[in-house]
Amino acid sequence: MKNRTYQRAAALLRAAVLLLAAFTGRSIAAEPPPTAEDPISREFRAAIQRVRQRLPEPPDSPGLTAYVIHDYLVAARLRRNLSSPSEELDGAIDEFLHSHSGQPVIHGLKHDWLQSLADRKRWDWYLPRSADATDPLLICDRLAGRLAPAIPRALRKRRWHAGWSRRSSPTNAMPYSPGFTPNRS
Repeated sequence: MKNRTYQRAAALLRAAVLLLAAFTGRSIAAEPPPTAEDPISREFRAAIQRVRQRLPEPPDSPGLTAYVIHDYLVAARLRRNLSSPSEELDGAIDEFLHSHSGQPVIHGLKHDWLQSLADRKRWDWYLPRSADATDPLLICDRLAGRLAPAIPRALRKRRWHAGWSRRSSPTNAMPYSPGFTPNRS
């Protein structure tokens, strides 16, 4: 009895393996052979190349606009244009970020745009949009933006300390050493 059950199980297993092999072989054979590159992906790569080289761009074709990762091309164009910021560009980026909220396509663009807003001291745009920033530099910029109205104009012109800038430490700062007590005479 055991031997007979074993034989049936082995026969069923062989049949299952043969069916699996037949279906797998058929699905591989039914797929078209890999061809040369798709014309839309070629057009996408050419558009990305134009973004990198800062060349003038023709309008996007309907095929390129419908391409799955077209949003990444638009984000790259907006990011490139941050080198010459304007009100129009800020509005276009803000609209793009709102329409693609929560998608990975906006991560780099949002970071660079927030950094640009902070560099231009556009606190009215920066503060409401930087609430979820996790980059330490952007967090410091958010605090600077909150403090900006409270800082007297004379101090803002001097940047609080000679040699201090947002991206560097004071020029005359001494390195910290445990146990070191400065002479305050």
